[in-house]
Amino acid sequence: MVKNDFLESLTDFMKNAVKDFRLPVVPTREDPEPEKRAPALYKMMLPDMDSSPRKAPYIINHIITAEDAQQSGESTISKATVRTIICVYCEGDKEEGGMMLLEVIERVRIALLKERILSKRYQLQLSDEDKMEYVTYTESTAPYFMAEMKTVWRLPSVEREVMYGNYGT
Repeated sequence: MVKNDFLESLTDFMKNAVKDFRLPVVPTREDPEPEKRAPALYKMMLPDMDSSPRKAPYIINHIITAEDAQQSGESTISKATVRTIICVYCEGDKEEGGMMLLEVIERVRIALLKERILSKRYQLQLSDEDKMEYVTYTESTAPYFMAEMKTVWRLPSVEREVMYGNYGT
Protein backbone atom coordinates (compact mmCIF):
# COMPACT_ATOMS: atom_id res chain seq x y z
CA MET A 1 0.00 0.00 0.00
CA VAL A 2 2.70 2.51 0.98
CA LYS A 3 4.90 1.53 -1.96
CA ASN A 4 2.02 1.76 -4.42
CA ASP A 5 1.17 5.23 -3.15
CA PHE A 6 4.85 6.20 -3.31
CA LEU A 7 5.12 5.07 -6.95
CA GLU A 8 2.00 7.07 -7.79
CA SER A 9 3.50 10.17 -6.15
CA LEU A 10 6.87 9.74 -7.86
CA THR A 11 5.30 9.12 -11.25
CA ASP A 12 3.00 12.13 -10.94
CA PHE A 13 5.94 14.29 -9.86
CA MET A 14 8.04 13.22 -12.87
CA LYS A 15 5.10 13.63 -15.23
CA ASN A 16 4.88 17.25 -14.10
CA ALA A 17 8.67 17.73 -14.42
CA VAL A 18 8.72 16.67 -18.10
CA LYS A 19 5.27 17.79 -19.23
CA ASP A 20 6.54 20.57 -21.49
CA PHE A 21 8.96 18.38 -23.46
CA ARG A 22 8.10 17.73 -27.09
CA LEU A 23 10.15 14.71 -28.10
CA PRO A 24 10.02 12.65 -31.29
CA VAL A 25 7.68 9.67 -31.29
CA VAL A 26 8.23 6.42 -33.17
CA PRO A 27 6.38 6.56 -36.52
CA THR A 28 3.95 3.76 -37.39
CA ARG A 29 2.21 2.69 -40.58
CA GLU A 30 -0.98 4.25 -39.27
CA ASP A 31 0.77 7.49 -38.26
CA PRO A 32 3.98 8.01 -40.27
CA GLU A 33 4.49 11.53 -38.86
CA PRO A 34 3.25 11.47 -35.25
CA GLU A 35 3.19 14.65 -33.18
CA LYS A 36 5.96 15.13 -30.68
CA ARG A 37 5.02 14.63 -27.01
CA ALA A 38 6.31 14.45 -23.47
CA PRO A 39 7.57 11.06 -22.24
CA ALA A 40 4.83 8.67 -21.14
CA LEU A 41 5.24 7.49 -17.54
CA TYR A 42 4.80 3.96 -16.25
CA LYS A 43 5.07 2.19 -12.91
CA MET A 44 7.13 -0.99 -12.48
CA MET A 45 7.17 -1.88 -16.21
CA LEU A 46 5.64 -1.19 -19.57
CA PRO A 47 2.13 -2.61 -20.00
CA ASP A 48 3.31 -4.57 -23.05
CA MET A 49 7.06 -5.21 -23.08
CA ASP A 50 6.97 -6.37 -26.70
CA SER A 51 5.85 -2.90 -27.74
CA SER A 52 8.59 -1.04 -25.86
CA PRO A 53 10.13 0.52 -28.98
CA ARG A 54 6.73 1.90 -30.03
CA LYS A 55 6.21 3.48 -26.58
CA ALA A 56 9.23 5.83 -26.82
CA PRO A 57 9.68 8.36 -25.37
CA TYR A 58 8.94 6.94 -21.92
CA ILE A 59 10.00 6.81 -18.28
CA ILE A 60 9.50 3.78 -16.02
CA ASN A 61 9.77 3.97 -12.23
CA HIS A 62 10.55 0.54 -10.81
CA ILE A 63 11.12 -0.33 -7.15
CA ILE A 64 14.08 -2.72 -7.21
CA THR A 65 14.73 -3.15 -3.47
CA ALA A 66 13.06 -2.21 -0.23
CA GLU A 67 14.21 -2.61 3.32
CA ASP A 68 13.04 -2.08 6.86
CA ALA A 69 15.62 -1.83 9.63
CA GLN A 70 15.59 -1.00 13.30
CA GLN A 71 18.49 -0.27 15.60
CA SER A 72 17.98 -1.19 19.25
CA GLY A 73 15.85 1.47 20.93
CA GLU A 74 15.26 3.36 17.65
CA SER A 75 12.27 3.70 15.35
CA THR A 76 12.00 1.53 12.26
CA ILE A 77 13.49 2.99 9.08
CA SER A 78 11.88 2.01 5.77
CA LYS A 79 13.59 2.66 2.43
CA ALA A 80 12.99 1.84 -1.20
CA THR A 81 15.48 1.96 -4.06
CA VAL A 82 13.99 3.03 -7.38
CA ARG A 83 15.38 2.41 -10.84
CA THR A 84 14.07 5.00 -13.28
CA ILE A 85 14.48 3.93 -16.89
CA ILE A 86 14.39 6.70 -19.49
CA CYS A 87 14.06 6.07 -23.22
CA VAL A 88 13.96 8.61 -26.05
CA TYR A 89 13.72 8.14 -29.79
CA CYS A 90 15.68 10.14 -32.34
CA GLU A 91 16.20 9.33 -36.00
CA GLY A 92 18.71 12.17 -36.31
CA ASP A 93 22.37 11.74 -35.59
CA LYS A 94 23.51 9.94 -32.45
CA GLU A 95 24.73 13.15 -30.84
CA GLU A 96 21.24 14.66 -31.08
CA GLY A 97 19.66 11.56 -29.51
CA GLY A 98 22.23 11.50 -26.73
CA MET A 99 21.63 15.17 -25.98
CA MET A 100 17.85 14.64 -25.88
CA LEU A 101 18.35 11.83 -23.38
CA LEU A 102 20.67 13.95 -21.26
CA GLU A 103 18.12 16.78 -21.22
CA VAL A 104 15.38 14.47 -19.87
CA ILE A 105 17.75 13.07 -17.23
CA GLU A 106 18.78 16.56 -16.14
CA ARG A 107 15.20 17.80 -15.94
CA VAL A 108 14.21 14.90 -13.70
CA ARG A 109 17.40 15.08 -11.60
CA ILE A 110 17.15 18.82 -10.98
CA ALA A 111 13.43 18.62 -10.16
CA LEU A 112 14.09 15.86 -7.59
CA LEU A 113 16.99 17.76 -6.03
CA LYS A 114 14.87 20.90 -5.71
CA GLU A 115 11.89 19.12 -4.17
CA ARG A 116 13.40 16.18 -2.20
CA ILE A 117 10.15 15.42 -0.38
CA LEU A 118 7.13 14.08 -2.26
CA SER A 119 3.57 14.19 -0.94
CA LYS A 120 4.91 15.28 2.46
CA ARG A 121 5.74 11.60 3.11
CA TYR A 122 8.60 10.35 0.92
CA GLN A 123 12.10 11.77 1.29
CA LEU A 124 14.92 11.48 -1.23
CA GLN A 125 18.05 10.14 0.50
CA LEU A 126 21.38 11.70 -0.46
CA SER A 127 24.13 10.23 1.70
CA ASP A 128 27.43 8.52 0.90
CA GLU A 129 25.53 5.25 1.07
CA ASP A 130 22.31 6.36 -0.65
CA LYS A 131 23.34 8.37 -3.70
CA MET A 132 21.36 9.54 -6.66
CA GLU A 133 23.18 8.27 -9.72
CA TYR A 134 22.53 7.62 -13.35
CA VAL A 135 24.17 5.74 -16.18
CA THR A 136 23.53 6.03 -19.90
CA TYR A 137 23.58 2.92 -22.03
CA THR A 138 26.73 3.15 -24.12
CA GLU A 139 26.05 0.34 -26.56
CA SER A 140 24.59 1.44 -29.86
CA THR A 141 20.81 1.20 -29.63
CA ALA A 142 20.10 4.07 -32.03
CA PRO A 143 17.55 5.36 -32.86
CA TYR A 144 16.65 4.61 -29.19
CA PHE A 145 18.69 6.19 -26.42
CA MET A 146 18.35 4.92 -22.87
CA ALA A 147 19.56 5.59 -19.36
CA GLU A 148 18.87 4.44 -15.81
CA MET A 149 18.73 6.60 -12.71
CA LYS A 150 18.91 5.15 -9.19
CA THR A 151 17.38 6.94 -6.23
CA VAL A 152 16.80 5.88 -2.62
CA TRP A 153 13.73 7.05 -0.72
CA ARG A 154 12.78 7.06 2.94
CA LEU A 155 9.21 5.83 3.31
CA PRO A 156 6.84 6.02 6.27
CA SER A 157 7.65 3.10 8.54
CA VAL A 158 5.31 0.63 10.11
CA GLU A 159 5.70 0.33 13.87
CA ARG A 160 4.85 -2.67 15.97
CA GLU A 161 1.67 -2.43 17.94
CA VAL A 162 2.36 -2.88 21.63
CA MET A 163 0.71 -5.97 23.01
CA TYR A 164 0.10 -6.27 26.73
CA GLY A 165 0.33 -9.55 28.50
CA ASN A 166 2.76 -12.17 29.61
CA TYR A 167 4.54 -13.29 26.41
CA GLY A 168 7.36 -15.79 26.44
CA THR A 169 7.81 -15.87 30.18
